[in-house]
Amino acid sequence: MDAAANRQATGRRKHVHSAQQIKSGLDSTHQRVIDAAIDCILAKGYYRASSNEIARWAGLTWGVIQYHFGTREGLMLDALRDQVRKLIEHSERHVFTGSTTREQLWSVYEYLYEFFGRREYLATLEINLNLVRTPSTEAVVRAEVHRLHDAMAQVGLRNPAHVVSNDMVVEVLRSVIVSHRLRADASLTAVVDDEKAFRDRVEMLVGALAEDLEKA
Repeated sequence: MDAAANRQATGRRKHVHSAQQIKSGLDSTHQRVIDAAIDCILAKGYYRASSNEIARWAGLTWGVIQYHFGTREGLMLDALRDQVRKLIEHSERHVFTGSTTREQLWSVYEYLYEFFGRREYLATLEINLNLVRTPSTEAVVRAEVHRLHDAMAQVGLRNPAHVVSNDMVVEVLRSVIVSHRLRADASLTAVVDDEKAFRDRVEMLVGALAEDLEKA
């Protein structure tokens, strides 16, 4: 009886281990395709990032990708969800610092730049702008945008004594970062925004915001 029970337990462990390996492999492929879709959009644009082109970038067949996502729109939705998830995780991990208003503003800037200042965010914008106008995907996209907004609002609630709790400060800094990101990519504009000039503008903005907040 003991030997039989031991064989059964060993078999169950092998089955669980095998299932975990399969899940790990599926998760790895899933993320690999999402990363390839983002890279492909950045290189070719949303419409030229076709199903077959994404498959080529991922080094997989479209059949494999179809198994994971169903359709190209399903893949794009998952890529959007992945970016929202990353921002939420980033928001939960980030430690806001600063003993002065200016130092706190720089901490908020760094928090926002680490997500909205990445090239990958441009691909997220393209997905958002295209799928929100597609009837079959509009509701899901709007729900994800609300989820992102709610997660950012929670950051302020968790740090009530920090300037990150000021919605105006967050929106002003985020707008400047996104504007720069759109003009910092040579594939999107004929006049590339200079990094030093951008940093100088941020310095000026942080100084003006600090002065205004300290007067209030």
